Amino acid sequence: MAKRRRKKAGRRWSLPELPQWNVPWPSARRAVTITGWVLAAGGLVTAWVFGVPRLEAYAAVHQSASGVQVRLLDLAPWVGPQLETSLVETAARHIGPDPFRRADLVDAREALLSTGWFVTVDQVRRVGPRLVEVTAVAAEPFAVIRDPAGRHHHLVDAQGRLLPRIFRTAEEAGYIAITGVQYDRPARPGMMWPGDDITAALELAALIIRKPWRSQVARIDVARHWKDGSMILVTDRGCTITWGRAPGDEAGGDVPALQKLSYLDYHHDQYGHIDRGLDELDITGDVVVGR
Repeated sequence: MAKRRRKKAGRRWSLPELPQWNVPWPSARRAVTITGWVLAAGGLVTAWVFGVPRLEAYAAVHQSASGVQVRLLDLAPWVGPQLETSLVETAARHIGPDPFRRADLVDAREALLSTGWFVTVDQVRRVGPRLVEVTAVAAEPFAVIRDPAGRHHHLVDAQGRLLPRIFRTAEEAGYIAITGVQYDRPARPGMMWPGDDITAALELAALIIRKPWRSQVARIDVARHWKDGSMILVTDRGCTITWGRAPGDEAGGDVPALQKLSYLDYHHDQYGHIDRGLDELDITGDVVVGR
């Protein structure tokens, strides 16, 4: 008699039993709190490790070899980080570790003035054993003056004070240029550029600096100023506009500066450019003459 074949039972899988946690809520809350504090402490340590070198690098730039930090207060917005660092280093080189040595502060003040970047340096004072604060008024760049040889364009402020920066072209500088000057540049930065022609050109530049068509004026030429006191505006398209004498110094048939500005405003509004597309304009009289 044949034997009955038994069916093989299928293999059964069973999941392991998970441990049953029976942790009281106060203990769990305490564990979560401790874990949070550990993670926060780790974050602080990480920030310290990565942040301290950067702070030390910043402080090193603003400290002298003696470890004294120099801080320039209320600098003008145009003073960038590179120039600020250079000025801080200039002052820091003259300041030693002795907090009672006043001569160091005097020397630092003179060094800052000699850079030519300041109109005044009002105060250099210690506010701590390792901290010196400087209160000063920076000379703001306003225009460039092309030297009589025509090789360089020198930066000046609105009063004609020479600043320690030179450009090859007026376009590179980004400021209105004054050309045809009679006298060469001063001997050192911080000194006034001599000549009535410079004064007249800067007064004219200040008059047009806020105009919407200011960018259309490439330069102010004062080559004829020594002869008759007149000036010429040269546009970015090469047109020469005879302006005449300095604002407030008009004589004879030379109309007031405000009337001349009204001419140029009208040209800009009606033609899109102050030169009207012409090669020459004369705005000194009651009628604008052009060709």
